[in-house]
Amino acid sequence: MKHLIAIALSVILVGCATSENQVSYDTEKRAASKQLDIFRDGAKPDRKYREIGMLGDEGRRGEQAGIEAKILKKARAMGANAVIFLPLEKTGEEVNLGSLGLAETFAYKALAVAYE
Repeated sequence: MKHLIAIALSVILVGCATSENQVSYDTEKRAASKQLDIFRDGAKPDRKYREIGMLGDEGRRGEQAGIEAKILKKARAMGANAVIFLPLEKTGEEVNLGSLGLAETFAYKALAVAYE
């Protein structure tokens, strides 16, 4: 019985883990941004820009709003002027204890850009 409980707790903890990541493409220090332009579905800024970083996290669709809020917060801290959200990529499935089934997980990625 103890082993069953340990396995169940491990599954819960692994299922709740996130894989936040941030990769900076340059070392230029910028002041934090107060406002960001947001682009989706293949749209890009109509002015010249430079990619300054890639931001991302992993989670379920129901977590999308929270994940995107974290990405936007990081982009502001980097001094980005805009964020280009990339299409979701399915990364796998995890146990959903609420429905006793599996929930799909996705990679949420966005490019942080600075206008030139």
